[in-house]
Parts: sequence; structure tokens; C-alpha cells
Amino acid sequence: LLVDAPALPFTLVREVARGGAGVVYEARERLGEQGLERRIALKLAHQRATTGRDSLVHEARLAVRFRGPNVVPILDVDPDGGWIAMAWAEGGSLRDRLRASANAGAQSVLGPLLSVLAEIHRQGLVHGDLKPANVLFDGRGNPWLSDFALGRLVGEPGTPGSAGYVSPERLAGRPYDRRDDVFALGRILEELAAHPDLARACTGPLASRPADAAAVLALL
Repeated sequence: LLVDAPALPFTLVREVARGGAGVVYEARERLGEQGLERRIALKLAHQRATTGRDSLVHEARLAVRFRGPNVVPILDVDPDGGWIAMAWAEGGSLRDRLRASANAGAQSVLGPLLSVLAEIHRQGLVHGDLKPANVLFDGRGNPWLSDFALGRLVGEPGTPGSAGYVSPERLAGRPYDRRDDVFALGRILEELAAHPDLARACTGPLASRPADAAAVLALL
């Protein structure tokens, strides 16, 4: 455990992911007095100071706001303790699937993912960190969009997302735009080796890029 955290009400099993804001562990949560446990994903902030606390609260609020069958379920959050507990993605991530197969079941992923993102865009927000590692799967193979930590309102300033998926405009300091997510979608399409014309449109010049996820869904 490489973060400063108080005693946790979970048993940590192994680290599964690491980013700029925190570390995600596979963990076990004890249920009741009968020795029952459930497997969860536990995200621990690198710092429990104001920045880390506010980021966890922000991430949890957005995930709950857009909760549904294709958004990772939030189970609990302790901002002062510096952690957020989420449902365990038994099916792994899209990044895992891409490492195993170039196609990775593109059709079963794109429709649900775009539908969630279209609702986010409709409400005036940008996810801000779309990438294969943030697309998870439940035990039945249904995709979950995760990690809303960089989600912001359209027009807000913000830090760039993950290398390889952040738009050139955001790298140049432009405020948040729905087309940032569209660019990231295009990069994901490239990795899925699916819909090459649509991928080129999504990663093309800003003026000709689809306006939002609903536009991409219509083209798909």
C-alpha cells in the first residue's frame, strides 16, 4: 500500500491500476457476521488533502448522477478517508480485451458506450478521460463507463486527459468541449479496428469533427 490512508474497512488483495490521482485495488468487503464477503474495486487517492478529497466527491457525484446499466456502480465513498468503493468489473476492461484481440467485440461496446456519453453531453458535460482502461465490463459482458474524475462542464478549463486520447485542442489549452470526447472515441475506434471512416472523422480537424456523442451514434 503506497498511499497514506487510515485503517480501511476492506481487505486489500492486489493492485489493478494506477493513475495520476490514485491507485485501484481489488479488495474484499465483509458483509454481516456470517463471514460473507464481496469483491469490490477500491480506489485510494494519492493524497487525502483538499484536492484528493474534492476529486473523489466529484467523481462519485457524476457516476451516481449518470447511474445506469452502463455506468460503473458506486457502492460507497469516504472523502476524508480518501477512498471510493465500486462494483468489481468481473469482465475486465476494454484495454484487457484489446491486448487479447484486435477487434474486442466492437459492436457490443460502442452502442452502450455512445448512449451513456450522449446523455452526458446532452447535460452539458464532458467525460474528459475516455480510454480503453476506463471502459469496464460486468460478468455478463455489459460495458461500464468509469472514472469521472476529469468530468467538467463544457467551456470549463481543465487539465489534459490521458496521453494518446486527449485532443490536440485540449493539449493547446482550449476549454472543455464535447469534441474532446469525440476525439477520444475516434482513437478507441482505431484500436478496435472498427469503422475506419468514422474513426477518421472523429480524429479529424475540429471544424469537421462530429459535434457530440449523439452525432457519432447517428453516424454509427
